[in-house]
Amino acid sequence: MKFVNTAIKTALGLALASAIPVSAQAQAPAAAAQAAPRPLKLSPQAQKAIIDLQTAVKAKNVAAIPGLAAAAQALAKVPDDRYAIASLQLQAAIDADDNTALVAAADAMRANGAPGPDLIRIYVHAGQKFGNAQQFGMATNALDKAISLDPNNTDALLLKSDLLLKQKLNGPSVEALTQAIARQKATGVAVPESWYQAAVARSYEAKLPATYELSRQWASAYPTPTHWRDAINIYRNMSGAERPALIDLFRLARVTKALGGESDYLPFAEALIARGYPGEAVAVLQEGAAANSISLQSVTLARTFALAKGKSIGDRASAATAAKAALAGATGKPAMLVGDRLLGYGDYAQAAALYRVALGKADADQDLVNLRLGQALVQSGDKDGAIAALKAVGPGQAEIAKYWLAWVSSRA
Repeated sequence: MKFVNTAIKTALGLALASAIPVSAQAQAPAAAAQAAPRPLKLSPQAQKAIIDLQTAVKAKNVAAIPGLAAAAQALAKVPDDRYAIASLQLQAAIDADDNTALVAAADAMRANGAPGPDLIRIYVHAGQKFGNAQQFGMATNALDKAISLDPNNTDALLLKSDLLLKQKLNGPSVEALTQAIARQKATGVAVPESWYQAAVARSYEAKLPATYELSRQWASAYPTPTHWRDAINIYRNMSGAERPALIDLFRLARVTKALGGESDYLPFAEALIARGYPGEAVAVLQEGAAANSISLQSVTLARTFALAKGKSIGDRASAATAAKAALAGATGKPAMLVGDRLLGYGDYAQAAALYRVALGKADADQDLVNLRLGQALVQSGDKDGAIAALKAVGPGQAEIAKYWLAWVSSRA
């Protein structure tokens, strides 16, 4: 009787075909290509013992298998001997539904030249089974072995993330899920929205700094007004942003159509009036009313709208006059202040010119200048210039600039 290397084919084919994990956040992955049985050259000393072990495994003679495996291992002389023994032990472990033995057999096969894709399927399968049994340490160990063989294996990363979440380890869970998102993006395949949603939810619950970047990625990949509103509100809630930061966040919400209801329009208008941009406040409230998002008959909104209209009388004309002086001035702050007023009136080209005057001037907040310059440029049609300005924003306004940059970069 000859040794026939079919155990590995059976183990990696039919026995594991239904064991590919489907994470709560993942789509079912395509089955890995099944490798042809590896041709083996057994040593004369071990061949008979390996054939005896094969006979016992095929007959599912559970009582005889451990002793025959030990006898074969004692006679093994070459890597192919040990590979053959391990592949038979793998089949026996599958038959017995013994995941500890499954991993041990896979380890032995790995040490003796088993193909990586085959082993990955085994480790992921074992990780899922251990996880179902709440043997989390064993599950993570198996999945880490799969990831070590293929750092881009999103199935292993997603399953690991879910298992970590079950242990209330939100930080490591988010880290694994973030890695899966990055690996998926690197392949050029769209990341399922559910992956972003899970990552943002877990990160937000744990109040992790990564929440900001994840929310930006989510809104950029699936750019709906609702998603942008959620992303912006996540930043507002976690950072406790106040004026003037609120203005730049609300301006982003405005251009992404993400303003919703009095809870957005009222603080936006109030912040604009307080900073001296009444014309922009009027325009914002009128837009909200036209979209039926707010009613200017509301007592609070009516009062705010009247205040903005009153303060805006003559403001645009005075801003135009001030702009001429600021453009010719030697200091930056006046240019920036007038630029801010014109930005609110939609005069983006003139605002950009004033912000450029303010660049490099010691009396102007350079981070804020670049942030506002980026806003003016993108809305005047200069996407590349906007990206350059936003990337130049320093620590003082960095996070808000990244939200704007995410939106600008995602535009056609």
